Amino acid sequence: MGWVVELTSAKYPWILVGIILVWAVVSTVAAAYYYSRFEELERMYSDVNSALEKVGSKLNVLVDDLMEALENATDSEAFGVALKLESCIATLREVCSIAGGRIHVNIGIDFGNGTRIWFNSTELRLGDTLFNATVKVIGVDYSVMQQLGVFINAIGGVSNNPGKLMYWIWWYWDSEIGEWRLGSVGCDRYVLSDGSTVIWVYESVAQWPPKPP
Repeated sequence: MGWVVELTSAKYPWILVGIILVWAVVSTVAAAYYYSRFEELERMYSDVNSALEKVGSKLNVLVDDLMEALENATDSEAFGVALKLESCIATLREVCSIAGGRIHVNIGIDFGNGTRIWFNSTELRLGDTLFNATVKVIGVDYSVMQQLGVFINAIGGVSNNPGKLMYWIWWYWDSEIGEWRLGSVGCDRYVLSDGSTVIWVYESVAQWPPKPP
Protein backbone atom coordinates (compact mmCIF):
# COMPACT_ATOMS: atom_id res chain seq x y z
CA MET A 1 0.00 0.00 0.00
CA GLY A 2 1.59 3.23 -1.09
CA TRP A 3 1.49 6.62 0.58
CA VAL A 4 0.74 9.69 -1.45
CA VAL A 5 1.15 13.06 0.16
CA GLU A 6 -0.83 15.88 -1.29
CA LEU A 7 1.38 18.86 -0.46
CA THR A 8 -1.19 21.30 -1.68
CA SER A 9 -4.03 19.87 0.37
CA ALA A 10 -5.35 21.83 3.29
CA LYS A 11 -4.32 18.96 5.56
CA TYR A 12 -0.59 19.64 5.12
CA PRO A 13 -0.07 23.34 4.41
CA TRP A 14 2.80 23.60 6.92
CA ILE A 15 4.85 21.07 4.92
CA LEU A 16 4.78 23.27 1.85
CA VAL A 17 5.55 26.36 3.91
CA GLY A 18 8.45 24.57 5.62
CA ILE A 19 9.97 23.49 2.33
CA ILE A 20 9.69 27.02 0.96
CA LEU A 21 11.35 28.48 4.07
CA VAL A 22 14.21 25.98 3.98
CA TRP A 23 14.75 26.66 0.29
CA ALA A 24 14.72 30.41 0.95
CA VAL A 25 17.27 30.13 3.78
CA VAL A 26 19.56 27.86 1.77
CA SER A 27 19.32 30.14 -1.26
CA THR A 28 20.08 33.20 0.86
CA VAL A 29 23.11 31.59 2.53
CA ALA A 30 24.42 30.32 -0.80
CA ALA A 31 23.94 33.71 -2.43
CA ALA A 32 25.76 35.45 0.43
CA TYR A 33 28.62 32.94 0.26
CA TYR A 34 29.07 33.27 -3.51
CA TYR A 35 28.83 37.05 -3.35
CA SER A 36 31.47 37.14 -0.61
CA ARG A 37 33.81 34.85 -2.56
CA PHE A 38 33.23 36.86 -5.72
CA GLU A 39 34.17 40.07 -3.90
CA GLU A 40 37.31 38.41 -2.54
CA LEU A 41 38.24 37.17 -6.01
CA GLU A 42 37.68 40.63 -7.44
CA ARG A 43 39.96 42.19 -4.80
CA MET A 44 42.65 39.59 -5.41
CA TYR A 45 42.46 40.14 -9.15
CA SER A 46 42.76 43.90 -8.66
CA ASP A 47 45.80 43.45 -6.38
CA VAL A 48 47.51 41.05 -8.78
CA ASN A 49 46.78 43.27 -11.76
CA SER A 50 48.19 46.28 -9.92
CA ALA A 51 51.30 44.31 -8.94
CA LEU A 52 51.82 43.13 -12.53
CA GLU A 53 51.58 46.69 -13.80
CA LYS A 54 54.24 47.76 -11.29
CA VAL A 55 56.43 44.78 -12.22
CA GLY A 56 56.06 45.61 -15.90
CA SER A 57 57.08 49.20 -15.27
CA LYS A 58 60.11 48.12 -13.22
CA LEU A 59 61.16 45.58 -15.86
CA ASN A 60 61.06 48.28 -18.53
CA VAL A 61 63.39 50.40 -16.41
CA LEU A 62 65.62 47.36 -15.90
CA VAL A 63 65.87 46.67 -19.64
CA ASP A 64 66.73 50.33 -20.34
CA ASP A 65 69.45 50.30 -17.68
CA LEU A 66 70.93 47.04 -18.96
CA MET A 67 71.03 48.33 -22.53
CA GLU A 68 72.74 51.51 -21.37
CA ALA A 69 75.27 49.49 -19.37
CA LEU A 70 76.06 47.31 -22.39
CA GLU A 71 76.44 50.32 -24.67
CA ASN A 72 78.95 51.90 -22.24
CA ALA A 73 80.83 48.69 -21.40
CA THR A 74 84.33 50.08 -22.03
CA ASP A 75 87.31 50.50 -19.75
CA SER A 76 86.82 54.26 -19.65
CA GLU A 77 83.22 53.82 -18.52
CA ALA A 78 83.82 50.95 -16.12
CA PHE A 79 82.72 52.87 -13.02
CA GLY A 80 79.58 54.11 -14.71
CA VAL A 81 78.73 50.59 -15.85
CA ALA A 82 79.22 49.28 -12.31
CA LEU A 83 76.82 51.89 -10.95
CA LYS A 84 74.28 51.04 -13.63
CA LEU A 85 74.51 47.33 -12.81
CA GLU A 86 73.95 48.13 -9.13
CA SER A 87 70.87 50.08 -10.20
CA CYS A 88 69.68 47.03 -12.15
CA ILE A 89 70.06 44.82 -9.09
CA ALA A 90 68.15 47.33 -6.98
CA THR A 91 65.35 47.33 -9.56
CA LEU A 92 65.18 43.54 -9.51
CA ARG A 93 64.92 43.61 -5.72
CA GLU A 94 61.96 45.97 -6.04
CA VAL A 95 60.35 43.55 -8.51
CA CYS A 96 60.87 40.68 -6.07
CA SER A 97 59.37 42.75 -3.26
CA ILE A 98 56.31 43.55 -5.35
CA ALA A 99 55.90 39.94 -6.46
CA GLY A 100 56.09 38.72 -2.87
CA GLY A 101 57.03 35.17 -1.97
CA ARG A 102 59.25 33.54 0.63
CA ILE A 103 62.57 31.76 0.52
CA HIS A 104 64.51 29.65 3.04
CA VAL A 105 68.27 29.89 3.53
CA ASN A 106 70.97 28.49 5.82
CA ILE A 107 73.11 31.00 7.71
CA GLY A 108 76.22 30.07 9.68
CA ILE A 109 78.21 32.13 12.19
CA ASP A 110 81.77 30.98 12.93
CA PHE A 111 83.35 32.89 15.83
CA GLY A 112 86.87 31.68 15.01
CA ASN A 113 87.31 29.96 18.38
CA GLY A 114 85.76 26.62 17.56
CA THR A 115 82.20 27.84 18.03
CA ARG A 116 80.02 27.66 14.95
CA ILE A 117 76.26 28.04 15.01
CA TRP A 118 73.75 27.53 12.22
CA PHE A 119 70.38 29.09 11.56
CA ASN A 120 69.02 26.64 9.03
CA SER A 121 65.84 27.15 6.99
CA THR A 122 65.66 30.82 7.95
CA GLU A 123 62.63 32.31 6.24
CA LEU A 124 63.14 35.51 4.28
CA ARG A 125 61.32 37.57 1.71
CA LEU A 126 62.09 37.07 -1.94
CA GLY A 127 64.76 39.63 -2.82
CA ASP A 128 66.32 39.83 0.67
CA THR A 129 70.08 40.14 0.98
CA LEU A 130 72.70 38.52 3.20
CA PHE A 131 72.55 41.62 5.37
CA ASN A 132 68.78 41.22 5.86
CA ALA A 133 69.31 37.58 6.77
CA THR A 134 72.14 38.29 9.22
CA VAL A 135 70.35 40.98 11.22
CA LYS A 136 67.33 38.68 11.44
CA VAL A 137 69.18 35.85 13.19
CA ILE A 138 71.78 37.62 15.36
CA GLY A 139 72.83 40.99 16.74
CA VAL A 140 74.91 43.02 14.29
CA ASP A 141 76.81 46.30 14.53
CA TYR A 142 77.50 47.90 11.16
CA SER A 143 78.36 51.07 9.29
CA VAL A 144 77.06 52.28 5.95
CA MET A 145 79.86 53.41 3.65
CA GLN A 146 79.10 55.55 0.62
CA GLN A 147 79.41 53.59 -2.65
CA LEU A 148 80.59 50.47 -0.78
CA GLY A 149 77.42 49.74 1.16
CA VAL A 150 77.22 48.04 4.55
CA PHE A 151 80.40 47.23 6.47
CA ILE A 152 80.07 44.79 9.38
CA ASN A 153 81.77 45.94 12.59
CA ALA A 154 80.62 43.17 14.93
CA ILE A 155 78.46 40.06 15.01
CA GLY A 156 77.08 38.53 18.18
CA GLY A 157 79.12 40.95 20.31
CA VAL A 158 82.44 40.01 18.67
CA SER A 159 84.05 43.04 17.02
CA ASN A 160 86.61 43.41 14.28
CA ASN A 161 90.14 43.75 15.64
CA PRO A 162 92.25 45.82 13.20
CA GLY A 163 95.34 45.44 15.41
CA LYS A 164 95.26 41.67 14.93
CA LEU A 165 93.83 41.89 11.41
CA MET A 166 90.74 39.95 12.52
CA TYR A 167 87.58 40.72 10.61
CA TRP A 168 84.20 39.25 9.78
CA ILE A 169 84.33 37.74 6.29
CA TRP A 170 81.42 36.09 4.50
CA TRP A 171 81.41 33.05 2.24
CA TYR A 172 78.78 31.26 0.19
CA TRP A 173 78.54 27.60 -0.71
CA ASP A 174 78.84 26.93 -4.45
CA SER A 175 76.92 23.69 -4.93
CA GLU A 176 78.06 23.34 -8.56
CA ILE A 177 81.73 22.95 -7.65
CA GLY A 178 81.17 21.76 -4.08
CA GLU A 179 83.23 24.36 -2.21
CA TRP A 180 83.08 27.65 -0.35
CA ARG A 181 83.50 30.83 -2.36
CA LEU A 182 84.61 34.17 -0.90
CA GLY A 183 81.98 36.89 -1.05
CA SER A 184 82.92 39.51 -3.63
CA VAL A 185 80.43 42.28 -2.78
CA GLY A 186 79.03 43.93 0.32
CA CYS A 187 76.59 41.80 2.28
CA ASP A 188 73.77 44.25 1.53
CA ARG A 189 74.30 43.70 -2.20
CA TYR A 190 74.29 39.92 -2.24
CA VAL A 191 70.72 38.82 -2.95
CA LEU A 192 69.96 35.36 -1.58
CA SER A 193 67.97 32.68 -3.39
CA ASP A 194 65.95 29.80 -2.04
CA GLY A 195 68.26 27.16 -0.56
CA SER A 196 71.32 29.44 -0.33
CA THR A 197 73.95 28.54 2.26
CA VAL A 198 76.17 31.35 3.57
CA ILE A 199 78.48 31.73 6.53
CA TRP A 200 80.20 34.54 8.40
CA VAL A 201 83.68 33.70 9.66
CA TYR A 202 85.71 35.74 12.15
CA GLU A 203 89.22 35.26 10.78
CA SER A 204 92.57 36.82 10.02
CA VAL A 205 93.07 38.71 6.78
CA ALA A 206 96.85 38.80 7.17
CA GLN A 207 96.93 36.41 4.24
CA TRP A 208 94.65 37.08 1.30
CA PRO A 209 92.50 35.39 0.32
CA PRO A 210 91.78 34.01 3.80
CA LYS A 211 91.33 30.32 4.50
CA PRO A 212 87.89 28.94 3.56
CA PRO A 213 85.62 27.68 6.36
